[in-house]
Amino acid sequence: MASNLSETNKPPRLALAYLFLWLSLLSISLGIWFTLLSAFGVNWEEGIGWRSIGFYATNAIVLGTGLTGIVLLVLWKWQHVPYEWQPGAVILVYLGIFELIRVCAVTIDLAIPDSGLIYDETKHNIYKIMAISQNGFAVCLFVGWMVRNKLSIGWRFGLTALALQNLFDVCQVVFPRMIPAAILGPISTSVLIHNGSLFIVLVVALGDLAQGCSRGWLHWIGVAGLLIFSWSWCYSLFF
Repeated sequence: MASNLSETNKPPRLALAYLFLWLSLLSISLGIWFTLLSAFGVNWEEGIGWRSIGFYATNAIVLGTGLTGIVLLVLWKWQHVPYEWQPGAVILVYLGIFELIRVCAVTIDLAIPDSGLIYDETKHNIYKIMAISQNGFAVCLFVGWMVRNKLSIGWRFGLTALALQNLFDVCQVVFPRMIPAAILGPISTSVLIHNGSLFIVLVVALGDLAQGCSRGWLHWIGVAGLLIFSWSWCYSLFF
């Protein structure tokens, strides 16, 4: 039987100021990625292809939305708003930090002079450290939050799936030869793992809706952000 959250544990009512904050951080995120891609020599007149546009636009949207969630959580903590974090809020923190680390890695890449080599070990290591940092942070965040908080069985499955997915990504970077390329026909292992974890989270979220469990608007923004973040993995499953 579903139990609604008490009013004191729901996020404050969605206000116009929060929307302005989101639009501001979204604009900054889009500007950052436009600047980084321009610095890489992208010719905007010729275009970069719809998949590339979708990838970088998604990064910018997820970064802006994730940072908005982080700022709001910090602001409410500072204002002593008795908001109890929900799984979607934790997902927002994950998305914001994940994309912020990506931006930092790309910026460092730009700051290092191009060696002219086909394989530049320094630049390769930048993105290797980026992947380990992103996914390692995610594993620590999800596991640490589950240990410290009481969760429904459904969301324990959901966040465990996300933790294992990120742990898989760490292993893929650190021990690439240990991970089979495919374990289910032509579908790659990475695509299967990522879509599997997303499917579990969406099933748990839909279960909440079916039971009428109220978790507040910030939670649902986090779930929606994860869906947007994962669109390329969903696309790879069919194309």
